[in-house]
Amino acid sequence: MKRVLLVAGSSAAFENMNGEYLITPTPKAPAGTFSTKWSEYPGGVESFDVYAGPITTRYSQVWWHPLPEVRLPDALVARFAGKAMAIVGYEVDQVRRTSNTSAGDVSVPISCSYNHHHDAYFTGAGSAMQKVRYDPADPSVGPMERRDPDFLWKPVEHTPSPNGLPTSAHLAAGNGGEYRKSYHGFAAPVAYVIESPVSYHVSPMQIDTWNRDAMNVSAAAPKFAAGPLPRTSLAPTGPDAVYSGLLECPMTDRVQKIVKGGDSFNSTFTPTLFQCAGNVTRCATTIASAEACFAAAARVDGIGKAAVVTSQGASDATASGCTISFNGTAVHAFFNTKETAQCCGAGVASLAGEAQSLVGFGLTVTNTTAQLTLTGPPDVWFGVGLFATTMDDLPYAIIVDGAGAVSERRMGNHAAGTLLPPTISVVSNAVSAGKRTVVLSRPAQGASSQYASFSMQDLEIPFINALGSTSELSVHLNKTAAAITLWPNPAASVCLCETPAAAFGQAIGDIKVSSRVCARARTVSKITF
Repeated sequence: MKRVLLVAGSSAAFENMNGEYLITPTPKAPAGTFSTKWSEYPGGVESFDVYAGPITTRYSQVWWHPLPEVRLPDALVARFAGKAMAIVGYEVDQVRRTSNTSAGDVSVPISCSYNHHHDAYFTGAGSAMQKVRYDPADPSVGPMERRDPDFLWKPVEHTPSPNGLPTSAHLAAGNGGEYRKSYHGFAAPVAYVIESPVSYHVSPMQIDTWNRDAMNVSAAAPKFAAGPLPRTSLAPTGPDAVYSGLLECPMTDRVQKIVKGGDSFNSTFTPTLFQCAGNVTRCATTIASAEACFAAAARVDGIGKAAVVTSQGASDATASGCTISFNGTAVHAFFNTKETAQCCGAGVASLAGEAQSLVGFGLTVTNTTAQLTLTGPPDVWFGVGLFATTMDDLPYAIIVDGAGAVSERRMGNHAAGTLLPPTISVVSNAVSAGKRTVVLSRPAQGASSQYASFSMQDLEIPFINALGSTSELSVHLNKTAAAITLWPNPAASVCLCETPAAAFGQAIGDIKVSSRVCARARTVSKITF
């Protein structure tokens, strides 16, 4: 639950001040008199409550997902339609909605559910929440925004305010266990301003530390009871323990779970083409309902800010279940309620896609050829490594040097690796507007195992890319990982297939442990999660 405080009569004039706003009609408080009591706020404040959730977790589970959109009260939306609302502060609590109406909301003990941080957004009539790809190397993206390694979930403005005011607001807090008792407010006359507020969105990062067997959260003053901890934990345990060893975030970028066949907590959904031969013509696991189909279509990587258009019905011309198509502007998701023999992939002759990372990367694939377009600086080297997420994958790479010469390599582990005999033809190589664009062609099938092979079934290809500081290949100036999503060209339907999450405790994969000292990694295999 979040209580938002706003200035009464806050549709008055505003003055920009470094991204925040001054409420000009409100007199400034005298120097040294900043008060943390809302009752003493100059001119008075009003408040309203918004509830988001529910959050359902198991002991030790970390919840870090967006909660469903919450529409603001109708009266509030109507009051500020076409006007500006000034937010001067907010208060946060986490509550249980009990069946006892006289008890009302009951605060969850902080020793049961620890709020590490949260990002909260208000969207106005001129903005909407969207999944936006970001560069992991961008220092302006804060660590607490990086719930997804590739995408941000944030407001995007589609209709600017005619008054020049913000159409969204971002309220965030990373003060951990003190979030309920810390003051979240501006000194008058500063405020967050949003025009025509409509809805509220929050992505909390919660850690479940509730020992269900030993801690009664319904008691008037529940006493903390530590739950199971790793053997090597140094956190206090026993009857005198006052906090959980899980209260601080049990996450690190040094340890990766690489799960085989899907995510260990959630099902994954992947656009898929089949070869339309034999019995392999449809998903091993189909999406069972139109609602699940449309929700999954909205989360598909590679669609950026595209809208999702949905429909359902019985069609003899379409594969059964959930299919999607993408024309570069909108994703069309269709749920076919009829069982058919149609194959996802019939008639598709080529795939195409583009990705913009440190290096611009375009790819068109047919059954016989692959055309690659690389765009980067005109005078230093740049390159891509295909079907890889790190240098540890020892990928096949294409390098363009500062003079425009193109080479193929099998990269080493943080090393230049081996120069390969050329299999690429240069279609064009031009410098314009401060960028070099190279168009290349090569057979879809690699000349040997040292070369990447492209398939009509590879609709998403992970790649690493880097920029140098010299003309010839040397240690990179900057590097990152990205992915390119390929779609039938022209637009045609592909199946959206589900890879179910493994049952709890049954996911199989590898643990990859990276050392910050030597910047290398070792993998311990055959681990069950």
